[in-house]
Amino acid sequence: ADAVIFLDINRWVCFFSLLKRRNEPRADMPENCEERWGKDYFELLKMALDYPKNGRPQVLALKEKYPEKAFIVLKTRGQVNRFLKKVANTK
Repeated sequence: ADAVIFLDINRWVCFFSLLKRRNEPRADMPENCEERWGKDYFELLKMALDYPKNGRPQVLALKEKYPEKAFIVLKTRGQVNRFLKKVANTK
């Protein structure tokens, strides 16, 4: 990899996005498969809330481990959208 792109989005934004998208159809789901309010879903919500404590330090450690790599931090959806537009325009 040439770069690390870290989507450091606020955990509450992620949590409520998961809730909002809960019943929306997803293109990546098999035809006969439904998401339900099950154990796996609640574990995903918990993971979103725990991420700053449990996952974020691991990602930030990559910056220390690979200082020669570009490390791009995007903290808002607006930053993500601008980055994606910029990348799309460089092709």
